[in-house]
Amino acid sequence: MQPKRILVTGGGGFIGKHLIERLLSQGHTVSVLDIVAPEIEHQKLNYISGSFLVSDVVAGAIKGMQVLYHLAATKFPQKANAEPIADISENIVGSAQLFQLAVESGVEKAIFCSSGGAVYGETNAVPIREDQPTNPIAAYGMSKLSVENYLRFFGRQGEMQTVSLRVANPYGPKQNINNAQGALTTFCAKAVHEEKIEIWGDGSIERDYIFIADVIDAFVACLDTDLDGRPINIGSGVGLSLNEIIQQIRDAQGINITAQYFPGRVFDVPKNFLDISRAKEILNWSPKTDLSDGIRTTLDYIKENANKDR
Repeated sequence: MQPKRILVTGGGGFIGKHLIERLLSQGHTVSVLDIVAPEIEHQKLNYISGSFLVSDVVAGAIKGMQVLYHLAATKFPQKANAEPIADISENIVGSAQLFQLAVESGVEKAIFCSSGGAVYGETNAVPIREDQPTNPIAAYGMSKLSVENYLRFFGRQGEMQTVSLRVANPYGPKQNINNAQGALTTFCAKAVHEEKIEIWGDGSIERDYIFIADVIDAFVACLDTDLDGRPINIGSGVGLSLNEIIQQIRDAQGINITAQYFPGRVFDVPKNFLDISRAKEILNWSPKTDLSDGIRTTLDYIKENANKDR
């Protein structure tokens, strides 16, 4: 793969940190646009402090770039539900502006981090394929789906290849457990510190959990693949209940973890796990990390960084 000039928005976040480390290790030149600095220094890394919502900042950052990874967002799911108008004006409008500037700057390829857990909504047809109906029930999913559509639109205005990766529930080292995301990593942290795990509902909700290294494999695979605008699911392809996840952590941790159950939430769909056939076909990608191995790696990281994270 020839080294490329790459802009990553949101490079200070969970997926972003892992992505820029991988890109740098492969010899690419990486610029990061974020209000949070990445925790890495490298001669081929350029950090730009700022927001993707500011057009002048974006115009300067994207100049001369060949590839755009758009990972940044201003609202997490609960916050988006509480402030839907702000979510629209920031994440949808801001992303559309970013894509327009990318086309105008001659960006060759744009990869958007969408949500496989939010854009589909409630369905009994699992595993979920990309061509199934998208009926998101929460503002976060509506926003992600709108950004996907605008990415395709702007890609067609020029010669920019595009793809939206609908990522399931990523977990692993370096995930921030204080922003109401990352159930599996949060559960691991609770287990390490022998705290009760909070469950909304009876624990039967099924989700698709994917280890962060496998997620990054998929993002990097896009660099060397012709992209046609179609969204691609990135997940394990397997649904596991919250109760099953807790048992997996119990087995790995070797202690009796306790869980506290609360009434279910209206925006939590009962089942959501993804069909990953398209990822295998287009990206030649499939997850490599067994769940038990991923949980042990995550637990080890949390133990090693316990004092730093608390």
